Amino acid sequence: MKLFLFALIATIFCGTKKDLVENKKFNNYKVTDTIKNVDTLLIGDLNSDKIPDTIFRIYPQMINVTADYDGDCVNNACEVTFKFSFTDQQIVIYNAIGAGIENLGDINKDGFSEFSIFPHWYIGCWGRIQYFTFKNNEWKNFGFARANICEEFTFEKHVKIISTKKIKVMEVFPNKDYSEMLQRYKTLKLD
Repeated sequence: MKLFLFALIATIFCGTKKDLVENKKFNNYKVTDTIKNVDTLLIGDLNSDKIPDTIFRIYPQMINVTADYDGDCVNNACEVTFKFSFTDQQIVIYNAIGAGIENLGDINKDGFSEFSIFPHWYIGCWGRIQYFTFKNNEWKNFGFARANICEEFTFEKHVKIISTKKIKVMEVFPNKDYSEMLQRYKTLKLD
C-alpha cells in the first residue's frame, strides 16, 4: 500500500514522461547542475520516438583553478563531450571548455533532429557554430558558421531551411580592421 501511495503522489506532483512530451516542458532546460563536470540536458525528442532524449554534456577536468584564474585542462585535454540517451555515438568538441547545444528540429525528415553546437573558450567571443546530423548511426558535422557567441543566446534565428537537403546559416564576423560587424548567409548541405 505504501508503494502505491508513493507512486500516486509522484505521478500527481511530477507527471509522467507522456506529460512532458505532450506539454513540451522539457525543451532546452538544464535539469541538473554541474556535478563532477557533467550536465544532464533535456533538449527534446531527437529520434522521433515520442520520448524526450537526454544529453550528457561532459566538461574538461580543470586544475589550478583560483578566484582569479579559470585553471588549466588536465593533460591539455580541453574538450567537451556530448553523449546521448538513444545511441552510444558521441560528439567531442575539441579546444573548448564549455559548449551550448540547440535542437533545430528534423530538417531532412529522416526521423532524427539536426542541431547546432557552439563551443566556448577562455577568452574572446568569436567562435564557430557547428551543425550536426545523425546519419548511418553516427553523428556527422555538416558545416559551420562564424558567430559572436558572447552576444547571442540562441542561434535558431541564424538558420533558414531551404529544403530537406540544404539550409542557410547566418555568419557574423568583423571586417578587416574590426570597425564593423558584417553578416552573410552561407549554404550548408545535409549529405
